[in-house]
Amino acid sequence: MSKIESSPKSKVVSSRHAHGPEPVAPAEGILASAYEQVRAEADALTESEKRAYTLDAPYAAGVAQAAFQKCALLLPEVCALPKTDGARVKRIELYAHALLHVHAMVTSALVPRTLAEQATQATTMLVRLESCVDHLIDFGELEPGVVTAYRPAKRRSYQTMVTALIGFTSVLRGVWPAHGAKLLMPESDLAAAEKLAITMNVTLGGRDFTQGESAEWVERRQRVATLLVRAYTELRRGVAYLRFHEEDAGEFTPSIYVVGARGNGAASKADDAAKPADDAGAKGAPPKPAEGKTTEAKPVGPQGG
Repeated sequence: MSKIESSPKSKVVSSRHAHGPEPVAPAEGILASAYEQVRAEADALTESEKRAYTLDAPYAAGVAQAAFQKCALLLPEVCALPKTDGARVKRIELYAHALLHVHAMVTSALVPRTLAEQATQATTMLVRLESCVDHLIDFGELEPGVVTAYRPAKRRSYQTMVTALIGFTSVLRGVWPAHGAKLLMPESDLAAAEKLAITMNVTLGGRDFTQGESAEWVERRQRVATLLVRAYTELRRGVAYLRFHEEDAGEFTPSIYVVGARGNGAASKADDAAKPADDAGAKGAPPKPAEGKTTEAKPVGPQGG
């Protein structure tokens, strides 16, 4: 039926590797370029065409890229099937790269890069400040209750980092004249901590715009994910039709949805039910042509976009 012979599964190979190569992480410039190439198509999607975003973007993009490469020999036949949008299928790798780009933008937009860098500095600084405070407490020079409010029980948020920086420096400022010489920390670090706290506070105060920008990227991710899901669904249906007798379509085009623990191929009934019908439908098979018929058998799997 397909150009890949009906041989034992151990001998079924594509033009690259029997199990498909591990997708190589492309340079960020390639990802951004991919998004620019599909942006107009993504923006043109209507509200009714958009699909709910239920993907793990890095996982889905990786699976789609590997499947696209593994199906290299099948692509011409898949694209030639009736009611199959071949142009859409051929853009799977492009959609995957674009999805990685917009997902990265969503992640970075949620927290401004400058704030993330400031938080890293703040974490290091707080370790040093707390060490100095603990040293003074151990030697009875400082009451523990003075700094209790600056030691959150849970992981610090950005705002509590600011509070802790201000609080610890304030406490240390108060005892510095008498005990500063006992600490392995220059007084200039207190000024640096105070400056960092002020800078972070200013950054936090300007996050409204960043949150709005993040919402835009979330919307773009949903649109690009829709393009990838539609194209990959077409590929899965085509491969399911062409590899029906070999019963190995899943080896070529596994689901791009994470089912259970990542890497666990066992899918529960609940997981299958939660998947979009068009994606799960790739498991279906075309009907066997009636005996004696000479007309071309039309696939049931592939459907129009």
